[in-house]
Amino acid sequence: MTNKNLVFQYKHILKHDDNHTIDNLSRKQLYFSDPAAFEDSADFNIMIYETMTEEKIIDLIALRRKCDPSKANEILNDYVNNGTVKKEGNMYTYYQKVKKLPRVCCFSKTCNSRKMWEKHADNHQGICLCFQYTEETNARDYNKHIFTQQGVICPLYEVIYVPSFNDPDAIDMSNSYRHTQASERGRTKKIDYIFEEECRIIYSRDVLENDILNYFESDLKGIIFGSRITRKNAELVYKTIQKNYETTIELYKSIETSDRDTVKIEKIPDFGEYIQSLT
Repeated sequence: MTNKNLVFQYKHILKHDDNHTIDNLSRKQLYFSDPAAFEDSADFNIMIYETMTEEKIIDLIALRRKCDPSKANEILNDYVNNGTVKKEGNMYTYYQKVKKLPRVCCFSKTCNSRKMWEKHADNHQGICLCFQYTEETNARDYNKHIFTQQGVICPLYEVIYVPSFNDPDAIDMSNSYRHTQASERGRTKKIDYIFEEECRIIYSRDVLENDILNYFESDLKGIIFGSRITRKNAELVYKTIQKNYETTIELYKSIETSDRDTVKIEKIPDFGEYIQSLT
């Protein structure tokens, strides 16, 4: 892989897979996932809180629950007893999990991670897509992004890995930097996942249509075939590219070696011969 400006997506290939790999490949689609379905429940788990007087929180509860102040006061007491609201003196702090999260499209900065091939590409039976990103440097910022056919410029945010999260790791709604804090929290993961070397696009769920954005075919620079991919699936991927792409897509294969952490990536010089070597 000679182009340094690349990010990668490991994909499995199954007839009924959740990510519809072949369909997305044929349509040049980037699929955005709901963080609520992520394997790590702490990933993108954003809590917010607001501190207010008793009068204000009762008014807020009455408004949301459509009840009178007396009933709202009863509900407040229940919240205090079950820990939803914390009381300190005459002030009440209300904690709430953000439910309406943005969508996320995940990439990796590496294509030769054995663990990634095992975990995210069906134990070496899938593929790895190689996407080119645009890099810009200016006096105030450093940006990596992918352009889409919808005219959207999608920044690639590098994931930050931390030993643990603060509990409850909540964001103060009165803080003027709350949106920045939420964005940072949305790209922070536990250090257990550092092997993924992840970067991600974060985009509003209200703007996305069917959780999809379309990339330009010229940005798909290569496809790496897993070391255990079947002939049938390799042919399916190849025919999908031949049918739907006019640009040249470089083809590679991964090779398992004695190295416990990485696989070897080699360019496929003759795809016909490569196909014949598969079962």
